[in-house]
Amino acid sequence: MSGLDEDRVAGQQRRWLEAERTGDVVTLDSLAVPDFTLVTPDGDVRTREQWLARFAAGLRITSLEWEQGPLTVLGDLAIVVGRQTLRGHRGDQPVDERCRASHVYVRVSESWRLVGIQLTS
Repeated sequence: MSGLDEDRVAGQQRRWLEAERTGDVVTLDSLAVPDFTLVTPDGDVRTREQWLARFAAGLRITSLEWEQGPLTVLGDLAIVVGRQTLRGHRGDQPVDERCRASHVYVRVSESWRLVGIQLTS
């Protein structure tokens, strides 16, 4: 495990957080691999396209807090565990989600890309 790898994954994690907060679909798209998968707190499975389409479908995030937990790098795979609190709205419906999250990254060439996110209430 390299401190440089941990720093790079942490940097990608910061990019994800800022992109989520601002609805920056272009950055989110660049972070995710084509086969990205999201598992929602309800256990639903979403594709990369569905994940990215949330903002076009009316999701507006007013606050997103991330409490960093362990960041583990194992070769070309990295897992980041934390807690997130998201507030906002989907259309006119309020959103208030608190959950544990596991983010999985894979090294692609010299970059770390997001493979999946698992959310648990």
